[in-house]
Amino acid sequence: MEQTSSQKRLRFTQGSNYFRQRLVLSLLSARPVKIEEIRSQLSAFELNVGVAPYEVSFIHLLDSLSNGSKFKINETGTEVGLIPGVLTGGTVTHSCDTSRPLSYYLEPILLLAPFCKKPLYLTLKGRLQNDRAGYNSIYKIKHAALPIMDKFGLEVDLQVKSRGYDDSEIIFKSTVKKQLLTLRTQYSQEVGKVKKIRGLAYGFRIPPQMLSRIITAAKGEFLPFINDVFFTNDPIKNSKSKMPGYGLAIYAETTKGIVYASDDFVGREDSERKEEHTTVVQSKNLDDIQPGQKRSFELFPDENDESKGSKKIKHGDENTSEKGRNTIKKSGSSNIVTSPEELALRVARMLLKEIKSQSRIDSVFQYLVLGLMALSPKDVSSVVLGAITPFTVQFLRDLKTFFGVTFKVENYKDKIVNEADDDEEDFEENSKTPPLHKLTCLGSGYINLNKTTV
Repeated sequence: MEQTSSQKRLRFTQGSNYFRQRLVLSLLSARPVKIEEIRSQLSAFELNVGVAPYEVSFIHLLDSLSNGSKFKINETGTEVGLIPGVLTGGTVTHSCDTSRPLSYYLEPILLLAPFCKKPLYLTLKGRLQNDRAGYNSIYKIKHAALPIMDKFGLEVDLQVKSRGYDDSEIIFKSTVKKQLLTLRTQYSQEVGKVKKIRGLAYGFRIPPQMLSRIITAAKGEFLPFINDVFFTNDPIKNSKSKMPGYGLAIYAETTKGIVYASDDFVGREDSERKEEHTTVVQSKNLDDIQPGQKRSFELFPDENDESKGSKKIKHGDENTSEKGRNTIKKSGSSNIVTSPEELALRVARMLLKEIKSQSRIDSVFQYLVLGLMALSPKDVSSVVLGAITPFTVQFLRDLKTFFGVTFKVENYKDKIVNEADDDEEDFEENSKTPPLHKLTCLGSGYINLNKTTV
């Protein structure tokens, strides 16, 4: 990263990495940026050069939320420049590119919304969830991210108006603040014990019994430890979605108000999409299955597949006929179609892993609390986090670049109160707890000059 002294334009040469957060920080700090080398070379994972359609859609969204911002994309699409304008907010409706879920567009807006001129009433239309790893659901944002914003004095709300595979609609509302509240000890005290667990199983174009199987398997992981477990199912009837799919979102709340969340989704993706991962799928006749042999589970069989035997599908081949094509979700290191029980166990254990970390913030939303702390009044704020993710590390560097805010990072140990402290077994169990880190900073004293005064 280089900085030119004449125009004070920040220059980044890391391509599409951290693309959204740098555009958002540019709008907040009113500092022009130039992002270069965006997919400048073809690779096995990048089949197109320059900005992707979903990144262009995100740029259009930022342009709708601001007035006077100038975005410039060169002819090849490998460079994007931004001269920030004024954040206006108000009522905005945006149709998102369906190659990324709605959470991809909403997550960065959480930092922008409190500093607009008018209260934000944002309507996003597009894909509700993506069955690729690395993307959160709208439900995880609602239950894990919005409580964080509430601690800074913000009134926010998120509603799912309609749900489908590619035709979902959500409404996000946020008030504006002249200046945020200072984060005191809300996220630096003891985490407390889990007092309740809630979950939602949803799906479209699937039998309702599949959602019941998800709930039964998920509750079986929690009931041995806590009684206050409640799940709801929402099979969407008369859905306009052309693709079947189902998902599960779970969140847990502690006695100290700390919220952990986990989610996942299984769906059938468009087989013509270049970036999907496909594999060999075998069609078996049930008459040929020997006694004791397990049947292969096909979640979304191709209705047009009349042939039998294995079908080999090439990666990124657009000219391959759709007939006989079976596409399955890539899960971890192996391509396996996930059953309802497997989905429930995976999401439940992801939540248990978050609870075990003893972090005060869900690991996915570390950036949100750190960003709001940096934009707080000139007072000391602190938060206790678990393992710091690589995304958070780069976000801390960008906060220093745009706002000059640095964080003090130190190891943190909880005060474990246990009558059997001298018990060797308890000591060994406590020693396996993941390390905690306490991050402290002095706020930048950011004031929302865009807010209309009455």
